[in-house]
Amino acid sequence: MMKIKNTNHAAHGLSRRAISVCLIGVCLLFFAPWANAKVIDRVVAVVNNDIISLFDLNEELEPYSNRIKSMGYTSEKEKKMFFSVREDVLNDLINKKLTDQEIKRQRITVEEQEIDVSIENLKKRNFLTDEELRTALKNDGGSLEEYRETKRDQILHQRLLNYEIRSKIIITDQEVLDYYTLHKNEFSDEKKYHLKKISTKISADANSGKEKNGASKRIEEAWSRLAKGDAFEKIASQYAEENEDGGDMGVFALNELSPQMKEAVEHLKAGELTPIMKTARGYQFFMVDKIDDPQDKTLENMSNWIREKLYENQVEVKYQEWLLKLRSQSHIKIII
Repeated sequence: MMKIKNTNHAAHGLSRRAISVCLIGVCLLFFAPWANAKVIDRVVAVVNNDIISLFDLNEELEPYSNRIKSMGYTSEKEKKMFFSVREDVLNDLINKKLTDQEIKRQRITVEEQEIDVSIENLKKRNFLTDEELRTALKNDGGSLEEYRETKRDQILHQRLLNYEIRSKIIITDQEVLDYYTLHKNEFSDEKKYHLKKISTKISADANSGKEKNGASKRIEEAWSRLAKGDAFEKIASQYAEENEDGGDMGVFALNELSPQMKEAVEHLKAGELTPIMKTARGYQFFMVDKIDDPQDKTLENMSNWIREKLYENQVEVKYQEWLLKLRSQSHIKIII
């Protein structure tokens, strides 16, 4: 089944009666999605001239509450997690209302043709016909009409974000240089060695030279056959008890190896073998399967990556600041 995923970067969450009878009534309403009780819809928040209903909140909460229930927590922990998530979701809905109101106030619009183009691009990327897209959306519990509205909402919020935030952010060359200098260690790459190992074991209670000689002979034979060109996998399979995972050790920088291994490996080329080494448990040697050379991470090569990283960080910071300011200038009442 194909999953159609939508991402909306324009709306992120910030995360929130004296008479006992009233208090019980309120609690029952908010425990409703938890206890699966049938309740009457009501207002849970007022955002300027708009409202958020209990139905809206429960609808957004449902996937989270289902996930929490499936995690096997105690009843008390479930309730704590639920109330924490409920607060975050309610704040997300408030922020969404505020941004929707800003879109209307600034008269930001999107043409139907733009939505058509976006959907056509989606179909091309996923090699879908119109019917296949409708089927995929239906299988995910949606429809093409609902998807169009979601896409319209995404474009509108992206335009608001572009106008309020993105267009006002400039990353200077000095900021790029400062980041590169401060994080110099991130850009100092090392040569990496993909190592494979052949080993033979000697039991801890071996009391004669017979077992030791047998292990030594076997490892020498394996080394010789590899040196003559036999496939590593073929040799490793004959030592299955000693060489788990086919003898594949993984990828290492030299400073991650023991001094003995580092000395044996650092001057080898891909495909070459280390000498046979005696250990407390037997004998072993390594083959350098592949060498990954350091990447060229100069300031010139990394400047675009750094600029994009700094830019996206600033977008998130400025967006949160803008939301806080918008909230401070609005009338928000949470009715809990």
